[in-house]
Amino acid sequence: MDFGSYRELVDLSLSFERKTLDARLLARDSYLTSVPGIVGGYSFVRLFLKQIEAIQFASDWNHKGLQKGGKKYKTDFTRTIYQSRTGKLPPDTRSSSTSELKAFRAFKLKQRWSITSQNYLLGLYKEYSASVLMDPTWDIEHMSHSSKTFPLVLKMLKESRVLTSQSS
Repeated sequence: MDFGSYRELVDLSLSFERKTLDARLLARDSYLTSVPGIVGGYSFVRLFLKQIEAIQFASDWNHKGLQKGGKKYKTDFTRTIYQSRTGKLPPDTRSSSTSELKAFRAFKLKQRWSITSQNYLLGLYKEYSASVLMDPTWDIEHMSHSSKTFPLVLKMLKESRVLTSQSS
């Protein structure tokens, strides 16, 4: 995906909003997995827009999950993006080789971590507003490799903030 100018990045982001929920999820997933690494002065705008798209993806993902058939949709979504990213059909548990099944399981795990990090970012955004969009610490690429205790840390931060605001 060619990202061109700032205007093209913003236009791309705006174009997602004109899509159906299902098409929006696929488009945002494609965008989020193809954004180049954060380098140079251009990186701040890329990070900012990527974070916005990640938050919107998480919001759409959660909304879709609450709809009837949401769990099946999420399974089908993972199978669809597996095919688009790898060029291979998702394996059939009855007829695929062990290595094909193992590769698909690894892909699903990576995808689960990616979506989990986007959900973390959505939670941080709800708690701390736009400040999380500007700090590379909260880049979804970093959070997808977080420790198992990261959710506990986020919970403690939230509780600490509640206690601080109550004592003011």
